[in-house]
Amino acid sequence: MYSFKLILSIASPVFKAMFSSDFKEKNAKEIELPGKTYWDFEKFLMCLSPDKNLDLDDDIIERLLPLAQEYQVNSIIRKCETWLLKEMDIREATDNSMRKEVEFLLKSYYYGSEYKMPKIRARALKRLVPFKLKTYKSVKSFYEDLSEKDKVELLEARIYEVDSSHEAGMYCEEQSSYFW
Repeated sequence: MYSFKLILSIASPVFKAMFSSDFKEKNAKEIELPGKTYWDFEKFLMCLSPDKNLDLDDDIIERLLPLAQEYQVNSIIRKCETWLLKEMDIREATDNSMRKEVEFLLKSYYYGSEYKMPKIRARALKRLVPFKLKTYKSVKSFYEDLSEKDKVELLEARIYEVDSSHEAGMYCEEQSSYFW
């Protein structure tokens, strides 16, 4: 138990305060984390542990990022960011269904904003621009989670791109890649 407290204290200023100040958790053998599932926290600990190799995926990222933000564990946010960047490269190089691609990109754009990952945010925004608004809206969960500011940025980037193509004489509704 002591080794987990030490790892958590090193990785997280929140846990460091919890274990070194006069909180009840300082000497407790078990610590309650209301609203956290065992599975999520196990993955969180695995991601911190130097002797564990946790294979990240969409589901794990979705569960780790809120914990990493809540407990201020930047190392986990960076691991997630690295995975997302690699995954974007992989998905760009392979044929994916349009809906799955847009879902992943909206999710990445949301994560980039929510968890302060500017590289993720910028790359996802650039790749989202060609898709129609109705395509974004078809992936309700992540489009609806975007802040109004992020939605405006996304839609303005799309309008700018369409306008630029139109001004360059490249606009043709039947053939334009901007109207998928």
